Amino acid sequence: MEIAAHLAAEAGRPFELGTADCVTLAADWVRARTGVDPIAHCRGYRAGEADGLLAGWGGLLRLAGRALRSAGLALTRTPQPGDVAVVELGGFAICAIRTRRGWAMRLDDGLATLPPARVRVLAAWTV
Repeated sequence: MEIAAHLAAEAGRPFELGTADCVTLAADWVRARTGVDPIAHCRGYRAGEADGLLAGWGGLLRLAGRALRSAGLALTRTPQPGDVAVVELGGFAICAIRTRRGWAMRLDDGLATLPPARVRVLAAWTV
């Protein structure tokens, strides 16, 4: 699957925690590319569970790091199209997918692709 096809399929899905949010966007991409679901242990979480899940793992960055390492992904300092990351946008940590144009992410009101200069990469993994 190509990034454009993945994002096109995701574009029509409304935001819903646990099934269509920033974490599942990146995790579904990893699963499509590798066959491994990095969030199999917590997929389907609900609004009330998300905050507790994140707190229990020490935040989104730590949760993503552990999940992506368990899926066999390695950290990279030079993310390329197709890689995933936790980025900071407006003081919030968000999972994103690197595209040729920038970082694709699911926000509350839909998918967005922002130029690299608009976000700060906290950590990235090669897919």
